[in-house]
Amino acid sequence: MTNDRLEKVLLFYRELGDLRWSTARTEVEDDDGKPTSVDVDFTTNYAEESSYGYTSMKWKLANFVSEGTYEIKVETKCDKLGGLPDIDIFSTSILSGVIDLTLPEQYGQALPLRDTVLLGEELVVVFTEPLRCEKPFTFDLQVIIEGTNYR
Repeated sequence: MTNDRLEKVLLFYRELGDLRWSTARTEVEDDDGKPTSVDVDFTTNYAEESSYGYTSMKWKLANFVSEGTYEIKVETKCDKLGGLPDIDIFSTSILSGVIDLTLPEQYGQALPLRDTVLLGEELVVVFTEPLRCEKPFTFDLQVIIEGTNYR
């Protein structure tokens, strides 16, 4: 009986400090193969369910949500039983996080500012924002020594 009552499982977000929650949106292909904007609803046929019963969806952030600090929650909505409204919905705890869609870029030139570097000398590269340097590393670095086969 409880499964028959479940209508929606929606992802909501709001910028830190806002009072109003917005429904997260994503893009899926319609019947004609064109992208269309829909709610992030984990009960729909476009949500992906794993063999373990976990459902996942991609949240389309670009062009929908600007960068900043946000709070998110998931909320269920069920058919109304006619009693207290608390038994017809459930909301998860609120999670906070940062949405940052801008990739870091090299700021200026690598230091030291000269044409040659001594063996064992440290090179410093400054970026436009701090890099996450915890393991597992999420970036690659390639150093090419010109005039040699060293990479």
